[in-house]
Amino acid sequence: MLKLKVGGRGGIDMAAIAKAEAALKSLSGNFSQWLNDEIVKLEAARQEVRASGLNALTVEALYLRAHDLKGLGPPTNFR
Repeated sequence: MLKLKVGGRGGIDMAAIAKAEAALKSLSGNFSQWLNDEIVKLEAARQEVRASGLNALTVEALYLRAHDLKGLGPPTNFR
């Protein structure tokens, strides 16, 4: 996947790409826990909005939690 994004020509170190892809693959086993952690944080932010109402702090916390959760998903512009 990384090879497709950066191309395999020029000064690209293919061994470094292979090493990076292996490192990413080894992290994939943690994805389920990361996802659950982010959902818990998002729910806590939602509950804070319910308890305190919408204000600069609660909206920012809710936005950041949603943004972090979205960051765990695949790129939407992948081709």
